[in-house]
Amino acid sequence: MSHWKRKRIALPQQAVGLMIACLSIDEFIQKLEQVNNLLADSVFKQALSYAKSSKDLHKTRMIKTPVISSPCFSQQADITPSFARTIQGVMRNATALAQSGSQQDLGSAIDGLKKLKKQQDKKNSEKVKALLNANCELYAFSSSGTLSQLATELKQAIPQKGSPFTACILFIGQDLTNIRGLINAI
Repeated sequence: MSHWKRKRIALPQQAVGLMIACLSIDEFIQKLEQVNNLLADSVFKQALSYAKSSKDLHKTRMIKTPVISSPCFSQQADITPSFARTIQGVMRNATALAQSGSQQDLGSAIDGLKKLKKQQDKKNSEKVKALLNANCELYAFSSSGTLSQLATELKQAIPQKGSPFTACILFIGQDLTNIRGLINAI
């Protein structure tokens, strides 16, 4: 009877990493805002949110966020104060509209929608202009090999190793040509 030995097969992988590394939190926030204009990725958005909230944390008192109870929310839902005010405003407006009982004629509703469409088109064109004029500075890492080789190369290629403020996205897969093309386009 022969015994089978397990052998780990190391398949070559491609890796693309995008990193922001800074020595000061102000510079880190500035770079994250620039990156969020071009790459709206949840990792960088979350890092920006954490950086902004921790920037003045030593000066800020912790407060309990208000609890809103409504059928559309769970019985106890802690949310941020600004979001709570927004939700309360929406609920107040919806209640007032429902109680008013007045209905607009169809023509004025269509005119209102046309105005909203023009406003949205204007906002969209401003966003496109901002996107075309945006730039950002970040470090890019691109390599291929086995995962252990990639880890070794990544450790050696880290810029500003002493930077306390760092955010990184690492993509690993068989074919990352689209992401590499995106980096080259930026």
